[in-house]
This record gives sequence, C-alpha cells and structure tokens, in this order.
Amino acid sequence: MIPQKLEIPNKLILMLMAVSMLGAVSLTNEAYASSQYARPDADIETSGWIPHPLFSRINEMVADTASVRSIINPHGEDFTVSLSDVMDPLSSTDHIVRYVYDKDLGADHRSKIINLTVDLKQGSTIISSKTHFDISGDPTPGSFTLTTSEADEITDYSDLRLTFTATTGAGSGERLAKIKWAELEVPAVLSPVNPPVDTSGDPPVDPPVAGELLSINSTALFISGLSSSMIWMVPTLAGIAGAGIYLVKFRNKDN
Repeated sequence: MIPQKLEIPNKLILMLMAVSMLGAVSLTNEAYASSQYARPDADIETSGWIPHPLFSRINEMVADTASVRSIINPHGEDFTVSLSDVMDPLSSTDHIVRYVYDKDLGADHRSKIINLTVDLKQGSTIISSKTHFDISGDPTPGSFTLTTSEADEITDYSDLRLTFTATTGAGSGERLAKIKWAELEVPAVLSPVNPPVDTSGDPPVDPPVAGELLSINSTALFISGLSSSMIWMVPTLAGIAGAGIYLVKFRNKDN
C-alpha cells in the first residue's frame, strides 16, 4: 500500500488564486470607505461679503472660478458658513481644512496689504485657526491640519462652521479679499464587516476529515466566487492557497 499524491490541475490552481485575490480586493473595498467631506451648506453671517448666498459659490467638490468677496478695504469684516454634517470618525488625526483665496488688485494697481484669517468652529467656539498675511492677487490654495488635541475638542460634527475674516493692512489704493472654495476633510468611519446570517434552516455542513479531499467543481467555484459576496470566500480560499496551492490526498491502493 503506497500513499499516492493527487495532482491538482494548473487551471484550478490559477482559478483559486484569481478568486482569492478578487476576494481580498472585495474585503478591502467593503471594509474601508473614502474620507468624509464637510462643505458649506448655509450662510450664518455675511458682514458685507457678497454675492448671496455665499455658501453656494464656495461648496463645489473642486474649486471653480466663482468666488465671494469682501467689502473694499475690509477692517475685520467676516463671514461664517455652516458645514454639511459628517459622522464622528472616532479618530483624532487627519482633520484638514482646505480653501482657495486671493485679493482683487484694484484698478490703480497700488499696493494694499490684506490679511486673511480662517477659523474652524464648533458653534461659536474656535477649534483651530490660521492667518495668511499679505495675501496674493493670484488664486492661492490654503490649508491647515488640526492637532490631535484640537480634533478632540470637536464633540458635535453636525455643528461645524468656517469663518473667514479679512483685514486691510498698510498701503494705499483699494483692495478686497476673495474666497473661491472651502471644505473640511475628516477620516471615514470604519464600517465593520459582519458575517452573513444563514436563514435557510439547513443544518451546518460538517468539516472535512483530515486527509480527505473533497470534490471540487472548478467552474462552479469560479462562477460562485464572482457572483456571490467574495468577502466570505477569502478565509477558505486563502487557506487552500496558503497551504501550498495544491492538496495532498493519501489513499490505499492495491499493488
């Protein structure tokens, strides 16, 4: 009686590897989502900034040529917009405020400094802030990342706001500040992957006994891997592939 090695066809091995990799991709896509983005969704205070509504001109997904502008030679005039709701990411990292700003140079082209301050608020409480001095006349991207302690101060992600404040500095001539786009990025909430619930009522299938090779219909396995939720095939297929890509069955054979 000689133990005999059962060879697995190369085509079946390739199918197992392909379905296993597809299942891994499916697992990644289902478990993780992209970042969350909070964008302006209403005006709270305008203070001379125009045109109204302000929020609708700065809340696009990608900045365009539209903008809102301050009064000429502003002296602390600000505007505040509320941000769309996002879920608490349960993380204190990667909270990023982004925006695009510039200033109008005016017809006389004389130098006039304008400083711009951007505040992220929860309600009326400032969470984080950044000031840009002597802003450019060209569209300029700006951003700041919250520290972990600042992110921890956020307790209500449905009550976040952005405030933009323009202040004229030294120089002569007429200038005004402009904001073209703004958003807040926070991490996505990790979606837990729950196993499927068996509602068929069928008794569970007993696991195979060690040393026994179950029959495998390679075509059916491949189709099943593509048509069903591949995420639940990963453990089985990974076990098959990780065990050596081929299975060994010992059986008695008469000499």
